[in-house]
Amino acid sequence: MPGPGWETAPMRVDFDTDLAAFAADAVHWLRGDPVRNNVAATVIQSRADGLVALEPGARWMRVVDGDRLAGVAAMTPPHPLLVPVLSADVAVALADGLAGALPQLPGVGGPREVAERFTARWSARTGAKAHLVRTSNLYRATELVPPTGVPGHARPIAREDLETVVDWLAAFAVEIRADDGPPASREDRLAALERRLAHDPPLLWVWERTGRIVSVAGRTVPAFGVSRINAVYTPPEHRGHGYAAANVAHLAALLLAEPAVEFAMLYADAAKPANNRLYRRIGFELHGEAVEYRYGY
Repeated sequence: MPGPGWETAPMRVDFDTDLAAFAADAVHWLRGDPVRNNVAATVIQSRADGLVALEPGARWMRVVDGDRLAGVAAMTPPHPLLVPVLSADVAVALADGLAGALPQLPGVGGPREVAERFTARWSARTGAKAHLVRTSNLYRATELVPPTGVPGHARPIAREDLETVVDWLAAFAVEIRADDGPPASREDRLAALERRLAHDPPLLWVWERTGRIVSVAGRTVPAFGVSRINAVYTPPEHRGHGYAAANVAHLAALLLAEPAVEFAMLYADAAKPANNRLYRRIGFELHGEAVEYRYGY
């Protein structure tokens, strides 16, 4: 059941200690904007299902207006607060409610307008100085234009790929500045890959050329008709040959062929124009922006 709340008239913020109950309510609420809320939905559901190990200190939050669930948020350390699409008054209420409970909040990430509204209120309430660390473009696709002439083929990850891919994804996390806390151990990363390897349908695909894997891409379990492509990485020595584009196009086409999937989506770092051009070239269309702020105190 929800724990004690911090009042902010007329709304309050409740912390939930029952992840299963929170996930059931939150994921249902998030279906109101299934594309822009996909990250929040999959972060919450994947932990409730055990697909992703639960981080120590994870927090689950409801914004409640009377008896009505007005919004949700989550924090999975070392990552900052994750916000979905929230109305302006709910974003403000969330900042007010958390100011007393989590005064050293490390940051926030989510749709641009929500994260900016939250950050403005958070800075006013706590005196925190906000630093924009990442802007990502959100793309979605309903049909693909696969590149031609790329040597090799896509296939699901196999057990013999794990040792290579675990190093690739560690490099990927550094490249996109995603590891904000102590680095995860190699054993933890391998355990995470093992869980993805065991999933049906496959959650990781590699591009193979002449018996050697040269690129990797992941996907999420569908949430309300949307599946997200993530962890797209090609080692520097294999870049420039179209492997990532071909692998992503193949994976996105597979997703769109699933009855439960209406949209394939992904995020691209706005600071990397080449990546953005790649995704647009194979059929992805811009659908929004997400930002991440870090706070200093």
